[in-house]
Amino acid sequence: MWLKTMKNNKLIIVVIIIIAIVVAVSLLNSNSSKKKEETPATNSIQTPSKTALETVENSEGGVTVGVTPLNLSPDSTTWDFEISLSTHSVDLGQDLAVVSELVSDGGKTYKPYLWEGDPPGGHHRSGILKFKPIVPQPKSIQVKITDIGGIPVRTFSWTLK
Repeated sequence: MWLKTMKNNKLIIVVIIIIAIVVAVSLLNSNSSKKKEETPATNSIQTPSKTALETVENSEGGVTVGVTPLNLSPDSTTWDFEISLSTHSVDLGQDLAVVSELVSDGGKTYKPYLWEGDPPGGHHRSGILKFKPIVPQPKSIQVKITDIGGIPVRTFSWTLK
């Protein structure tokens, strides 16, 4: 009888351990999904579909530069452009707020007021270049970036209307 009680106790302990593992895994999965919902994505940028424009890339001088317009609607408080730079041969030491400009279809140029992104240096950089909106909205725009990878001017163009 003592042997039978010992087997029952072992069975109960095994069942309790299995239940504890299932509960622990369920709690971990629940907390993990809550964190995903609560934590804003730092690298993903939401763009309104009515103003979403394509990314334009330039790969001259051993540096690939990509520019994506984000929120260019007339009621936006800023016009933002996501900028990415990638190279394996050149140091990316430029201040993008200094070497960039926005050009309207009338030829008027606008300097950015803020760069929110990686600091100068390294081989891979990304961030957001912010401009004040152009009012009235032009039919087309260009972002020009100078002196990246020995290229005097890189021009990125979009039609807005």
